[in-house]
Amino acid sequence: MKLQYVAVCWLLSLTQIVWLPADWLGYQGMLRLLAILPLVLLSIKPLRRRYSTGLWSLFFILLSAAYQQHEIAATLSKAEQIVALRQQNINVEFKIIALRQMLPNRSVTVVAQADLADQGLGKIKINLNWQLDEQPHLGQVWRANLKLRPLSTRLNDGGFNRQRWLLSQSILAGAVVKQGQLLFQQNSWRQQKLASVLAETETLRYQGVILALAFGERGWMNADDWQKFRESGTAHLIAISGLHIGLVAWLGWGVARLLQLLLIGLGLKIHYVTYHVPHLAALAAAVCYAYLADFLIPTQRALWAYCFWLAFIFMRIHLPAWKLLLLIVAWLSLIDPLSVLNESFWLSCGTVALLCCYYHCVPLAPLLQKWRWRGKSLKQAVPPLYWLCGLFHLQFGLLLLFTPLQLLLFNALPTGSFLSNLLLVPFFSFVIIPLILLALFSGGMVWSWVDSLLAQALLWLEALPNSYLTLAADQQWLIITVCLSLFLLLLGLTHRYRTLNSTSEQTQQPISGRKPLIICTLLIVLCCSKLWAITTCKPDWKLVMLDVGQGLAVLIITERSATLFDTGQAWQGGSMAETEILPFLRRSGLQLEQLIISHDDNDHAGGAEILLKHFPSAVLFNSSERDYGAKQQRPCIQGQSWAWREFRFEVFAPSQLSKIAKNRDSCVLLVTRGKVRFVLSGDAYQATENRIAPSIGKVDWLQVGHHGSNTSSGWLWLKHLQPQLSLISSGLYNQWNLPHFATQNRLQQIQSAVYNTATDGQITLSVTQDQWQISTQRRGVIPWYHIIIGLEKEIQLE
Repeated sequence: MKLQYVAVCWLLSLTQIVWLPADWLGYQGMLRLLAILPLVLLSIKPLRRRYSTGLWSLFFILLSAAYQQHEIAATLSKAEQIVALRQQNINVEFKIIALRQMLPNRSVTVVAQADLADQGLGKIKINLNWQLDEQPHLGQVWRANLKLRPLSTRLNDGGFNRQRWLLSQSILAGAVVKQGQLLFQQNSWRQQKLASVLAETETLRYQGVILALAFGERGWMNADDWQKFRESGTAHLIAISGLHIGLVAWLGWGVARLLQLLLIGLGLKIHYVTYHVPHLAALAAAVCYAYLADFLIPTQRALWAYCFWLAFIFMRIHLPAWKLLLLIVAWLSLIDPLSVLNESFWLSCGTVALLCCYYHCVPLAPLLQKWRWRGKSLKQAVPPLYWLCGLFHLQFGLLLLFTPLQLLLFNALPTGSFLSNLLLVPFFSFVIIPLILLALFSGGMVWSWVDSLLAQALLWLEALPNSYLTLAADQQWLIITVCLSLFLLLLGLTHRYRTLNSTSEQTQQPISGRKPLIICTLLIVLCCSKLWAITTCKPDWKLVMLDVGQGLAVLIITERSATLFDTGQAWQGGSMAETEILPFLRRSGLQLEQLIISHDDNDHAGGAEILLKHFPSAVLFNSSERDYGAKQQRPCIQGQSWAWREFRFEVFAPSQLSKIAKNRDSCVLLVTRGKVRFVLSGDAYQATENRIAPSIGKVDWLQVGHHGSNTSSGWLWLKHLQPQLSLISSGLYNQWNLPHFATQNRLQQIQSAVYNTATDGQITLSVTQDQWQISTQRRGVIPWYHIIIGLEKEIQLE
């Protein structure tokens, strides 16, 4: 069986890592037994003659699937063991292997490799929140008492899945370091060079960008600088990957080739000048740069790809680009199967695959062969113009094909990426990166030149129309459909042009077949079907309780408008409004028209100012005198009522405004639309509940007060309201152990269905013609990486 077929079998089975349901784990043994069946059938001569390829393919798919499930189960098994240790202080020796966030006035974060052999776990990676006065450095070995935190994540529709991201990097726990003892420092040449460059660039404005480009260390990058690169679609320029490795390899090849030509000029015999030497020099340069980047995962991918290509060159084996890519991707995923959970894997491999497809279907040379100058081709007559056309051709292809990939992975689009990349890619490739390589070995004034050039590059980005546009699902699929339609048109024109050109010149020029046209047409039909389903299958309105940890955020959504009840908490350098609420509003294409703050505690009002800055026209309703910077403010006190887009809001508490509203002053709302009635109660106490319960009567849904605390949701309250659904917003493993068992018992007694964001993730209630249905992010068939590690005991892990 050919090697590329084995690679295809491996990659087909590898897709299960992305979609495999949690309940399907534990069947590795059965898959291994099933893999024997094709081998048995192959022993039968007639079957072997007729179905040899199919049976071997089935064997490799089943065997690969068993191996991949074994890797998943082994990872989850280790993570389960860490859950059992979370209440213990463990004396651990660990080595710092990566620096995540090193800016002052921000939470310093590092990745360490800890030795947990005494706990039966061996060496594992831990994400550490560094709270020691002493600055951490790469290669340091420490000993400290750590209380390990198991993997977990907030889970909102389309939001960032932190647990998946950590699993993709083999990080299995987190911890806070408050006290520790430095044992010793391991000083490699890279660490010494990093310390030296840190000192040399200490006063430079763009030190963070320089360190990212020289060492792959983005821990010192300013948030504003990162935002500019992200919004312009040029973030790939500061992540050492294929572009950088390829450029350094090309420089190494060029230097070696120049030396060869000089030696030939000095009379060296020609048989000493072989084509192997420049390629080996290029490989050495690429390995050195990858070492400086600490062999980060994107760097490893690029280096492996170059090694594969070089090996085939030396063995004089010619492979089509797609076969070579197939083998490389299979090898990279074989080394670390869980890496496919990381978006960077799909960005790296997907971009190369799209470029291979683009250059195969829409090559540049045939399009420019009619352009001649004084009898010469454009490439011969005006090389700079030819290369400019090549750069434009590349960026246009990326605009058409990379845009759908960008939208599928990130639900957002950098609007000015075409112009920004057209300008910055050559600038970084031929100016910035060569200067950084020069500065690494010369230092001095070169770093200042690099800093000045980076300042100029950032000024260009500011001048261009760059923004990072988060799109709703229907908008995303519309843009994907448009991009594919334009590509289909380009394919058709290219195919027609090459066919006519081949006929007129009667040459044997290979003509692009019709398969790309058919495939692209089918993709457009699928996209149109998806777009139709999204636009036609919408409910009349929705209530969404977002997963914001130990806080509260409830959205009432109709069409493109939303009312938000509470905003979750804020902390130094961030808030739930920025990490969860605003991204959800943008992904859903919603305009916030009303913001209701139940009371002023941080876990309910922490993001109010941020949200009102982004939606200044939103009307603020609250039970205190604080305005949070709102332009329109109304009281949320007993007796108030108002209508909003077919909803009626009635306030039953508090009785008066407070300077600063606390739990007892929570705004309690009854919201009605059609026959559906529900209550939002914030953190109201039982005394308030008992006073207003008879006035409210029976409801369909209830937001359980105070995150399920025993101070709320009393018997009288529940007896009068009799909710069919009770919704609790709380954080996983919260220090108060909420919801309280007594509250859960009372809800069970009234036979109310209980949903909790801590275990269910985002909770969505969709209503159509007064009929409603509930969905959550963690109930039903979910991928294995969505499970709550430590609570999913029913999953069988071998």
